[in-house]
Amino acid sequence: MESSNDVIKEKGKSLMTLISSIMSITALISVVFGAYFFIDNRYALSETVKKVEQRLDYKIKADQFDNVQAQIWKIEDRYKDLNLMPDTVKEQYRELKSQMEKLRLTIKNFQEKGTQDPDNKI
Repeated sequence: MESSNDVIKEKGKSLMTLISSIMSITALISVVFGAYFFIDNRYALSETVKKVEQRLDYKIKADQFDNVQAQIWKIEDRYKDLNLMPDTVKEQYRELKSQMEKLRLTIKNFQEKGTQDPDNKI
């Protein structure tokens, strides 16, 4: 017959096995949830950063557009008759017009991608 000490040892071993199994499962679940929340947070932040970056790029281009437009208006105000402009000013004027058109297309591309102009300036 088994002694009471042997029975206690057997029950202790099975209890230790049960406790170690529960701890292993708990650790595994913790690792899985931790990985999920890490990945979820990382990619969610990446989308937020991407949107902010797009809005910043849009704002920079809109500001550049405004500056070029202001320079063109200064030239047009200074020289009422555009045919009487000196050659250097004509060259600068044409360059500014070309630059403004490129910026307009860039801004239009931003708007088509979903980046909105909060002021609807352009």
